[in-house]
Amino acid sequence: MALIRRRPVPAIARLDYGAGLAAARTCMRQGASPEAFDRYELLTQWYPGQCIETLAELYDAYQQLPDKESRYFLYQSRHFDFVIDPADKVLDVGSGNNPFPFATHLADIALTDDRYGRAGAPFKTIDGRKVYECNIESMPFDDGEFDLVFCSHVLEHVLDPARACEEIMRVGKRGYIETPTRSKDLWLNSGPASNHRWYVERDGETLLFTEYSPRELAGFSCDILMNMHCVPQTTREKAFSALVILKSDLINTMFAWEDRFTYAVRRNVPPLSAEMPMEKPQSPAFPMSRNTGDASDRWWFQSLVRHPFFTSNGRILFAGSDFVGLLDLLPASMVDNSQFFCPSGTIPAVSRPLPQASLIFGRLEKLPYENDSFDRSVLADSFKAGAVDTAASELWRVTRSGGQALAIVPSALAPAFSKEIANRGAANIDEFSTDKHIALVFEKPGTKPASAKPEAEAKPLQSRENPQSAAASIDPAAYLSRGYLDSVGWLESFRRRIPVDRKGAPLPWFTYASILFLEPRILPAMSVFEYGCGCSTLWWASRVATVFSCEHEKEWFDKIKPLLPPSVSLRQVDLVRGGEYCRVVADYTDAFDIIVIDGRDRVNCCRNSLGALKPGGAIIWDNSDRPDYREGYDFLRDKGFKRLDFGGMGPINPDAWCTSVFYRPKNCLGI
Repeated sequence: MALIRRRPVPAIARLDYGAGLAAARTCMRQGASPEAFDRYELLTQWYPGQCIETLAELYDAYQQLPDKESRYFLYQSRHFDFVIDPADKVLDVGSGNNPFPFATHLADIALTDDRYGRAGAPFKTIDGRKVYECNIESMPFDDGEFDLVFCSHVLEHVLDPARACEEIMRVGKRGYIETPTRSKDLWLNSGPASNHRWYVERDGETLLFTEYSPRELAGFSCDILMNMHCVPQTTREKAFSALVILKSDLINTMFAWEDRFTYAVRRNVPPLSAEMPMEKPQSPAFPMSRNTGDASDRWWFQSLVRHPFFTSNGRILFAGSDFVGLLDLLPASMVDNSQFFCPSGTIPAVSRPLPQASLIFGRLEKLPYENDSFDRSVLADSFKAGAVDTAASELWRVTRSGGQALAIVPSALAPAFSKEIANRGAANIDEFSTDKHIALVFEKPGTKPASAKPEAEAKPLQSRENPQSAAASIDPAAYLSRGYLDSVGWLESFRRRIPVDRKGAPLPWFTYASILFLEPRILPAMSVFEYGCGCSTLWWASRVATVFSCEHEKEWFDKIKPLLPPSVSLRQVDLVRGGEYCRVVADYTDAFDIIVIDGRDRVNCCRNSLGALKPGGAIIWDNSDRPDYREGYDFLRDKGFKRLDFGGMGPINPDAWCTSVFYRPKNCLGI
């Protein structure tokens, strides 16, 4: 299998300026554009006083190329020799409007919807090539099916870079990845236009994905340099545009790989300030309790559950109090067929009820199972340093020879735990880490004994401490802290009297059903206007480029303003019905993707909002079950809006209400 090679830069003797230009022009006429680009670049170095006219000529020259829109012909072929054999199967994943010319198969997330990263450009096919509509995070191809996987300007868009990278490596034997750099997105303002989520850097053979903050994604918030690049009007602007192409290896991350490569993902999840003031309560409190371990961030668990440990069939033992973050991400069939052991006095808070017959309580120092009971065992608990050897010993004991175990332990205890399992002969240790926890996946050497009981027969030991019926060990008040109310964060929001999720991060004071609907449809480049500020402002600010918020209460305004990031513009206007407050949004034209009506004087706010809404914009109207606002609902209906209602519970309140999305065809939420 031939490797992708860096194209060597040819040795070119220095010529006088006129002869150098003539040689570059000859190369361009003969179709040797890589060498022509080399010569033009050398001329800018040899004769810097004439670089503007040199680069402007280069711009005019490559405008004559038959495939001038192709990144391959413009610059990729100058830097890489892809060494493609005629018999090779080549996949271009995310080919969009700019397919790799040597691809035998094309794949894209959307063949007809041109909003997905192509800025409105239509999908382009190549005659005779097979075309697939699929997500890069789950491709319908066999392992190792392609000799080369070409992935250019795709990974900066994906929801889950880890999963996308694993899929690329699964289906390909070698490949090429290219993404814009952070500096390119900032200067050219290309992130918002193309819905970029990540900037990607190369560290040796590792790709580093870092999630953009809304402030970074907003870039310079203007298209001056992008317009100069795409539609230059002067000689100097042509020179700038040519320089962007000439120095493409500096403003793009260009990465060739074979067999496998490593990657790391860093997400931007701003915490909710402990000083966040409480929202105005609407209902009295009543005592509720919850006792659950603090597992690591959800994104870390999302990476962990893709480990082969969780792809095998059969029962798993989950022991401890910190495994709850895993359970919400695993298939229901796997959870229903597993065994759970929790320290006495704890309740695992998950979004789905655990099988009661499989839930046992007791002490972690002595797991109530026979030796070699499970092919796979998970221990996840924040135990103390003195319990490391006992915990490692018990996990080792209940795991069968030839089986696997997963330990999620506090970072400070990981070296000691790793040493304990290594001393027992653990093999193939994989490690996943955050600042709080480390997960160690390892194998217990040996083969499964022929006399071993099948997994379905794994039985807990009986003792007075572990009665067979777990229900007898559950306190009814504590039992309420399980399931849906805890998983969506209602208990936490009720306790703190502010709209937050289970981990204390801010939420809009909408119904949970509407939040779940909106979350995957929000794009980082969006702009939002909201009437009424609070936790929702922080929630929007962590997901979109810009937020404009209008608040009528001066005291509340003063409390919220110091907590907001630079991407939020907050304005305080006294409430006079039909006055300036409801007309604030009218100061803007075609400015917002989403307008939130959740303040006062809502009908008048609605009437003034349409001019500020982009053609594909949507309106979110909270408390839309109230008949007082019927005039506003009818107004939107008459203007061609359809209505989508999301009823049910939301943060803090024990009563149900409704949040509605009003939308028109071809809207930004994809409804």
